[in-house]
Amino acid sequence: MLIKMKLHTLHFLTCTFLFVLASSTSWAQNSTEKIRSTPSELALSVGTKVEWRTDLKTAISHATKAKKPIFWYVTTLQGSFMDRQPEVDRYMMGGPFSWPAMVRLLNEDYIPLRLPADRKLRKKYNLAPVEFIEPGILILSSKGKEKSRVDRVTTLHPGWFQAQFNGQIDEISNFPGFLDQTINELFYRSLPTAELGRDKFEEALAQLEGDQKADAMWLFAAGMHDQRNETEARKVLMNLKNQFPEHPLGAKAALELEGHGPYWRGFESYDDIPEQALTANSSGTLAMVGTFSADEIEQRSIAFLVRTQSEDGAWRDSIYDFGGTDSMPNVYAAVTAINARGLIGKEHASEALSRALKYLSSDDILNLEDLDELIWAYLYRIRLYCALLGEESGSNESISKLLQHNVDAMVAMQVKNGSWFHEYQNPFVTASCLIALSDATKHGAVVEDLEDIVERGLIPLEKSRSKKGAYSYYIGNRSSSLEGSVGRTPVGELARHFWGVSKKKDLGNAIGNSIRHQEPLFLARKYDDHTDMHAYGGFFFWYSMLGRTEAIVALPKGKLRTKYSAQQRDLILALPEIDGVFIDSHELGRSYGTGMALWCLDLLDETD
Repeated sequence: MLIKMKLHTLHFLTCTFLFVLASSTSWAQNSTEKIRSTPSELALSVGTKVEWRTDLKTAISHATKAKKPIFWYVTTLQGSFMDRQPEVDRYMMGGPFSWPAMVRLLNEDYIPLRLPADRKLRKKYNLAPVEFIEPGILILSSKGKEKSRVDRVTTLHPGWFQAQFNGQIDEISNFPGFLDQTINELFYRSLPTAELGRDKFEEALAQLEGDQKADAMWLFAAGMHDQRNETEARKVLMNLKNQFPEHPLGAKAALELEGHGPYWRGFESYDDIPEQALTANSSGTLAMVGTFSADEIEQRSIAFLVRTQSEDGAWRDSIYDFGGTDSMPNVYAAVTAINARGLIGKEHASEALSRALKYLSSDDILNLEDLDELIWAYLYRIRLYCALLGEESGSNESISKLLQHNVDAMVAMQVKNGSWFHEYQNPFVTASCLIALSDATKHGAVVEDLEDIVERGLIPLEKSRSKKGAYSYYIGNRSSSLEGSVGRTPVGELARHFWGVSKKKDLGNAIGNSIRHQEPLFLARKYDDHTDMHAYGGFFFWYSMLGRTEAIVALPKGKLRTKYSAQQRDLILALPEIDGVFIDSHELGRSYGTGMALWCLDLLDETD
């Protein structure tokens, strides 16, 4: 169904918009309190077995005497756009700097320096925000001269770190300790999947001595986590923490138990990775183009989502709390719906999809009192259920009921002036809701007063659209640039297209403008807060990529759709990390980025 509104009618209706905006109910953040726990003393000691120097002068003095290079871990830059600097630092300290093999390498072969870059050091070493995104590492000569650097480190893999800083490719291991490969595989992969794994684990552990036991306990706990056996994994971590409090992995166990560690958050990987992925890259842990085929990327992404899913079917690796801590249940629901959408129709993913659907089937998982992120939980569940109904040849009564429930809830959140909101009223949420409504009604959802709801939704969208087709960040401003509207432009035009108010070339122009002006969005991708580049942050990246992808799919078949589809696919296939999966930012996380990428690639397959 299309709402065939005349454009001049829309413009007439917007004349009263500002009055309605001012007089309507103010739907905004109802709680911004962010309750971020502090790790325990033991957890905070993680990574401190590395013999860190804390000032450059001392590091140079020690390096000169020892005739060693300096390993400078740049924790952050003064003036950085990174919001979650403490969390990023914990991932590094609780990741590579907790690995026994890495600790020994740094202490024996380098003078380790852990130091943020103030403005003086930024100038001296050319460390400008955006050009250098933390966490990063500089290797300096004993006199302090830069020899090499790497930044944008968002996938923590033992083999990659060894390749960058050891250089002995033939000695590289995917694992963090000193156990031989057979024992690593036994504790990490074989025992966690065995029917009597726990009993055999105790028997195998008894054959090891001293620090070997700590290595084995950590690997077994990580393997049990990957099998969604959280209860057993946490028991082993508790034993590791209590039995080996002075061991690097004992502190790591404490960090993971308290929810601050990189492994449980999906940033640490022990996957087998190809030699090409070990090659130094100016884009950090982004894989070199061509490292993985499209099929390999899909299979690695599916495997990653399957193993990072919680026992109850949710994905909870995100720490996105812009809407306050009380919004987190709704964030988890939205991310879970996105990841489930990415797994539809995928081989070896049916059980994970079933677990996610069971988790999402009740509103008990939501915080209905929080209004900041609730709309995303409804909206992405709608998109998931529509995709499921589209996959099936017949009807599915239970999915149809869930779809209807979420549509009713989303419609109820529309404000009097016609807009929708998450943390604030804005054009992109409004456009996303209009797109979801179009999808839902095509799949059988019934909306009372649909025409009125859509017409009211289109008014604030039109009021926020510039003559060139750019959409403002907030409602009611037509001055946004195309450079600042890379994601909002295709999303806004897609909503107008679906409801019949766009001109013939509007959608194609929106996609072209989005691609031509995308550089600032890509540069900001690994930041977790707004930057000075049109306020872009990592949290806009995959939302924008999905919006553009859906706009491409909505084009009529022909040369333009074929062209843009190929460009978009190539862009996405150039974005996996060294282990073949995707990321948005440290805050939204790797499962969210991976689920979004799979969703986009699935849609683009429809254009072939």
